[in-house]
Parts: sequence; C-alpha cells; structure tokens
Amino acid sequence: NRAVDLSRGFVRAVRRRDWLQAAGAGRWLAAVGGEPATLGLERGLDFVEQMGGHDPRVTLHVRAARLMAEARAR
Repeated sequence: NRAVDLSRGFVRAVRRRDWLQAAGAGRWLAAVGGEPATLGLERGLDFVEQMGGHDPRVTLHVRAARLMAEARAR
C-alpha cells in the first residue's frame, strides 16, 4: 500500500531529523490520502514545520500538504 510506505518514510525522516525529506513525504501523503489514523499527519506536519521551518523548502512542502488535505476534506 503506497500510503503505508509513505507513512513509514515520513516517520523515518522525522527520526533522522531530515526535515526536508519529512516535509516532502508529508506532502505526498496529503496528495495520495489514506494515511493511517495513528500517524497523526497534521500534528507531524506541525512538528516538522516547527523544527525545520527555517528552511523555506520545508515551509513550502508543509503548506502545500495542508492545502491538499483541506481540499480533500471538502
């Protein structure tokens, strides 16, 4: 399942403190949908933005992920 693989990648990137990779994986998760409820993607993205927000690329990925998640919720 692609969403499960992306979720694993997101978690691994956060553990490595690779904020750009985590933000990118979060963006893909938001685009694909179907992430496990136990992942807590919204809070995870908040954490990634807080820790890596000094990098504009991280901010871009996180904001894009949030916009996609909002659009999917409509």
